[in-house]
Amino acid sequence: MKVCLEVKAMMNRLRFNITDTIVSIYGGRTGLTMLQMFENICLWVSKFLTLEALFLLYNKMRNSSMDSDSVEVKALPKSIAFITPSMQAGGLITVCENYACAFKSKGFEVTLLSLSCTASDAQKEFLSKNGVTLVQTTNKVFGLKHVFPVLKQLLAFFKRQKSLDCIYITSLIPAIIVLIAHKLTVHRSKAVVNLHTTMSEYFKTQSKAKVLCLKLLSVMLKRATVIACDSANSANDAQESLGVKDIAHIYNPICTLEDLKNVPECPSHSWLENGDMLVFLACGRLAYEKNFSLMLQSFQHVYEKLPNARLLILGDGPLKEDLLEEVNDLRINDAVDFYGQTTSVRSFMYHADYFWMTSRFEGAPIVIGEALSQGTPCIASNCPGGVGEMIEGGKYGALIPFESSASEMAAAIVEYVKKDKEERSFYKNRARAFTSDKAAEKILELCED
Repeated sequence: MKVCLEVKAMMNRLRFNITDTIVSIYGGRTGLTMLQMFENICLWVSKFLTLEALFLLYNKMRNSSMDSDSVEVKALPKSIAFITPSMQAGGLITVCENYACAFKSKGFEVTLLSLSCTASDAQKEFLSKNGVTLVQTTNKVFGLKHVFPVLKQLLAFFKRQKSLDCIYITSLIPAIIVLIAHKLTVHRSKAVVNLHTTMSEYFKTQSKAKVLCLKLLSVMLKRATVIACDSANSANDAQESLGVKDIAHIYNPICTLEDLKNVPECPSHSWLENGDMLVFLACGRLAYEKNFSLMLQSFQHVYEKLPNARLLILGDGPLKEDLLEEVNDLRINDAVDFYGQTTSVRSFMYHADYFWMTSRFEGAPIVIGEALSQGTPCIASNCPGGVGEMIEGGKYGALIPFESSASEMAAAIVEYVKKDKEERSFYKNRARAFTSDKAAEKILELCED
């Protein structure tokens, strides 16, 4: 309790110093907005530190009344909830669904909690079929401005789920809010926070005010039993970016051992059905961080050298129209197809010749693991994050220096495709590191420690 009171005093001193800094740097309306945000943060932190002091005092009194000879028995959790900001969160929801099925197969009672009401009928049917309980908040979307409505519903969730043994939370902002509710309800469950990105690069894409807010509120991460990232590089980066120690790494649950045996049917696409085409497949949200513009520019050079090359892109996003215009400008219309969204991603991966990624930053991308699970070699920029780890420095594909220009990337790709590919089993063997069962066992191991 003394420590908490000392931290409160330190926060008050820090508050005045940062207030002066904000006013001197920003001034005007921007300064006032950031100042108000910072004042609110200080108020929240102060309240939680007071609560922490009370909790410590309560635990001390309770422990002192217990028999000193009693032995604590560690029990593995048998009920678990996976918490995601949205059911349309791309790779995050894939992670949660795969984990949910893995833990259900181990005999756990499994709940998937979405912080927004966004589940599709297909998702509801999939979860119901696998015995997973779906719970959604009433919010149509999730974001910082929805904190208080979500927090209220989380408090109600934890009060109802008193027997819950473990919670797993994806990404930073949901983790902070969930851990606040977790503390306020004095819930007994263990908490696992998994950060699915490279935090330093993520912060570069956010406003200064939001980054300041998140870094201050990340003190709540200390409430978690386990903090993890989905690659070793991302874990090291998060420790520096958030000032949090002992961040573990758990590779994402991407496939099952049964998936490695499957041979999916060929999708109905002329390029995949025509054995004379050299098909490069890309998959992801058409957004800034995926850097599809670099891919198109590079592919133009590849197409000049390899006239039978084709680029097939799965996914949708805010930059689609800009990218279509760029395809026209580069005059590669006949060799590029924006196919859109599909539920048969792995079928496309199996029947394509190569999987291609040009992201600006990643955690440990699910699509790389999915491609390997289909026996397809990967071509990827060595961007910040875990891409290089997943393909082991180029052992399971071509790892291209991150700062490469479009022409340099194209030259490396042309050189790579001239080589004979390994058998599918070679790439599938690497995907064994990304099975759902292995990831679930890692969580249990960390919780037990």
